[in-house]
Amino acid sequence: MCGEIEPDELVTGSPAFVINNTLDFGMLMFDKNQLCPGGLTLFNEPNLGGNSKYSEVFAYEMLYRCELATLLKTEANIVYAVEGKKTDFLAEIDGLKVGVSVTRAYKYMAPFTTNDALALLTKKLSDINQSTQNVAPDRKS
Repeated sequence: MCGEIEPDELVTGSPAFVINNTLDFGMLMFDKNQLCPGGLTLFNEPNLGGNSKYSEVFAYEMLYRCELATLLKTEANIVYAVEGKKTDFLAEIDGLKVGVSVTRAYKYMAPFTTNDALALLTKKLSDINQSTQNVAPDRKS
């Protein structure tokens, strides 16, 4: 499912979209030596959000391998004017800067419903809009 993001989708005022992708490692062990340079950077830097390091690395790997994304800034290198929500990383896709906020869609011991998904996506999209507004003005270009 690669190559699904079109440049005009990144700049139009249309609602956000979701691409569902699956990584299945089967019985393979994680090997950081198989990461692209940006994925390795994300792996080696401290994670500010607790337990999301691998999710962020895999999300970037998917963007790198499927959309030829370039890592511009990690979470720790994005400068904010005010405290608040943070963006996990900043990437470039087709010449456009894209803030990425990673989430895991899972519900323990119960089905993950459409309502669960809508609530999660609504929260995450609101958070990334807030984090974008909080970026220091001199760092937005």
